[in-house]
Amino acid sequence: MSDYMLALDQGMIAAASARAIRPGLLQRPFRTDGFRSKVRPLLAKEQFSI
Repeated sequence: MSDYMLALDQGMIAAASARAIRPGLLQRPFRTDGFRSKVRPLLAKEQFSI
């Protein structure tokens, strides 16, 4: 067993706990127009390739 825990593991535990305590808490900010208007221009600048 490892003495270290990945940040990803901790994030997944935090997200699962938040979902159990307050459903929709993590999804709500992504549904707002303010978030969309701030993030969409940043994503438009990105170039994704496989």
